Amino acid sequence: MLEAEMTQHLGYDPYEHSESTNARNGRKRKTILSKYADTEIKVSQDKEGTFEPQIVKKRQKDISDIEDKIISMYAIGKGIMMLFMEQKLFL
Repeated sequence: MLEAEMTQHLGYDPYEHSESTNARNGRKRKTILSKYADTEIKVSQDKEGTFEPQIVKKRQKDISDIEDKIISMYAIGKGIMMLFMEQKLFL
């Protein structure tokens, strides 16, 4: 997801030729904290330093709020899937 944010920011895919002066400039490691465990991610960087990630923002360490949203979306999705499967069984 972070790579997709970088692609949107730069306006071109990895390894694609561009006339832009800004380009991908590697990744840096970042440790994020959650309710369940500490996790290391790699955050993309650009040469001009203008990339502002939206999923895990700069200087953000705690992602507990994101975890809660993902878990609730998963629960809602699973509930909808179960209802769909029950309906198919009765058709």
